[in-house]
Amino acid sequence: MPGFKWIYLEGDGVQHHVELFHGRLKGHVLITCNNDILFTDFNVRQSKTYTFFINQELCKIHLKRSGLKFVYTFEIDKKADTPLNKMRKKRDTKYNLYTVLIMICLAIPVYLAIVFNKKVKADLDVRGEQEKNRLLSSNDLVYGVGKIFRVENKYIMQAIVQGVIYELEVPQTITEVGWPVEKGQEYDVQLRNNEVKINWNSPSKATLNTFKDKVMEKLDYNLFAEYGFDNPKCLDELVRSYTTAFGLASFYHSKSSDQDNPYANSKTFEMLLNSEGMKNTYKEICDNTL
Repeated sequence: MPGFKWIYLEGDGVQHHVELFHGRLKGHVLITCNNDILFTDFNVRQSKTYTFFINQELCKIHLKRSGLKFVYTFEIDKKADTPLNKMRKKRDTKYNLYTVLIMICLAIPVYLAIVFNKKVKADLDVRGEQEKNRLLSSNDLVYGVGKIFRVENKYIMQAIVQGVIYELEVPQTITEVGWPVEKGQEYDVQLRNNEVKINWNSPSKATLNTFKDKVMEKLDYNLFAEYGFDNPKCLDELVRSYTTAFGLASFYHSKSSDQDNPYANSKTFEMLLNSEGMKNTYKEICDNTL
């Protein structure tokens, strides 16, 4: 399996090790950052781009197919309209203004340079606002990705849809599928008719893997055995292969009451383990594992 490694160095000297593995035969992709899994993808045969954040820096890994081979590149996206890039733009604009003023030795009055700079910024703001309004007024369903940040005592979702950033306050402390809202979680979002909606049942692969790790840390094998899931090896494989956020939340909150968690609790756990679908999946995994 070909492996590639990049080191991203933050401004304060902190190193982040990003690694990519892409299988030659089956095309499976694994991307990690500091040994934490960001993406697992399967049967990747064509060009594809994976987008993620390292702290507030928007990063991209490009898999570009060239004939029978792939070319792999790591990119720091300094053009996307993120808060960090806004800060860079303001800093660069200020630096460029000082440079121009020195080069022309004040041949052009300072106030003209300031007026010109404000006009350019105003034009860019108008264009950005026009593009945002176009998306907001569209009847088409547009998809994007959002990441949760904690600002003071509340959570904010920063959603990126077609290069435009939307910020919305997250009203819940528990998502509609039963997971507590936490900083750094990523979910798919949808934009239509001036409304951005969070698809809580569609977390990113990195967020889903975090959920799986939390379930594995507190897995009560005896409780599962009461419902006929009595093989620890098969049960581990079942959890690791599970892709439904609600199901993982029910595993994690198997002993919670519906007052503590109205979405995922002991009742949803019992309902899930008594379902024919769960029993059939467990049986298939055991048949292939043992």
